[in-house]
Amino acid sequence: MSVSLTTGIPVLRGWAESTPALDNYTVRYGVFPAGAVFGTSRDADRRTLEQQAASSFYAALCSATDEGADPLSVNYVLPHALKPYYKPTYNVAFKRLRYAVAVPLPVLSRWLPALYDRSRTNMLIALGKLPSTAVPRVDWKRRLISIHNCPFVKPKVSELLYRLTTDKLMSGLKLSRIGRDGNCPFCQIPASPEHMFRDCPSVVEVWGHLDGMGATFWPQYEPFDYNDIPTLLCEYDPCSLYKVAGLWALWRQWCDLFYNRDQFDQDRLGEWLPECMRMVKLDLLSKLREAQPMIDWLGVLADRREPQNMSLDGEAEATGGIPEKLFLLTEAVSVHTNPMHLTEPVHPAMLKWIGNSVMCYRRGDKLVFNHAEWLQFEPPPPTPEQCSSESEGEESDEGGWAQGAAVLMHDY
Repeated sequence: MSVSLTTGIPVLRGWAESTPALDNYTVRYGVFPAGAVFGTSRDADRRTLEQQAASSFYAALCSATDEGADPLSVNYVLPHALKPYYKPTYNVAFKRLRYAVAVPLPVLSRWLPALYDRSRTNMLIALGKLPSTAVPRVDWKRRLISIHNCPFVKPKVSELLYRLTTDKLMSGLKLSRIGRDGNCPFCQIPASPEHMFRDCPSVVEVWGHLDGMGATFWPQYEPFDYNDIPTLLCEYDPCSLYKVAGLWALWRQWCDLFYNRDQFDQDRLGEWLPECMRMVKLDLLSKLREAQPMIDWLGVLADRREPQNMSLDGEAEATGGIPEKLFLLTEAVSVHTNPMHLTEPVHPAMLKWIGNSVMCYRRGDKLVFNHAEWLQFEPPPPTPEQCSSESEGEESDEGGWAQGAAVLMHDY
């Protein structure tokens, strides 16, 4: 069994002795549209015969759904040349059946077209692929796939955005329903997801600082909009990753508050903004260290995911995509994970990170992170008494962030 991320429809996968149905996506081996042309030679290659049959079956499904007819009403016959049962390729032959009556989950209706959707619609209108009267629409299949399979953030970050999108986050409001203290310490009300990431005065203050700094970092930066959350991982963009870092910092703060509430006195609550901003800075440093290898890796994945031209015998022709063995043996290991310097010419995605040369800038063949923009959020230096009380062999908690890719330098 499997469940669609977009619609929640359960899918039964396996063998079955029945004709196609929305709850059963396996069919009789030879159940294909009437009038399909199959090979007549007795010594015809079996794989060629199966490919021809599957192609005819898929064409009939496309024709039925495009014309608005019920895809289950297509007339089928059983060619005598094939064995009794056939397990088709789910991602090809039965794609139209899966989405014939699929609708998004009801909880997704609260999300409106975001900045990404509007920009994409304008781009398609400019390319002539959509009429000038087209209105932005939400492509939930693309949104949820980009969240679920995002290659440039950690899985726990993708999970946070997915749970925010589908309203499955264990927020303070849900904690209060199971007997735990889920109240916001600033507003004294149960903290809903909207309150935790948008409405709380402490959160508004955090986003105010992040938006103000983001506008100086990048010329194309747009202020954070809660409605943009499902689209933040649709593409590798520094502005979007900057907002994701803000969401992740807030989530860590709220989790620390809910599960270690005894550690949050008035002094600790007063450090809410500086702690969030320091976490965002460390997250940005991590993203910058891996930026160049990640950009190279995304290029490899884009080449790998190009559609291949399939011949009738089922073999992939050389005109599309990277063959699997070539991908595993050469392309996948061609990325330099710890570059010593910026490669020339600098990739456009890397230039986006540099932006206005405020957060980071080039110094020769190195990328320099400007810590001066974040000094206002750093804790005060320790007093001589505190320094003397520390162990001589004890390392700083934040010592690890300065290590990493040799291409990244630091400027104080």
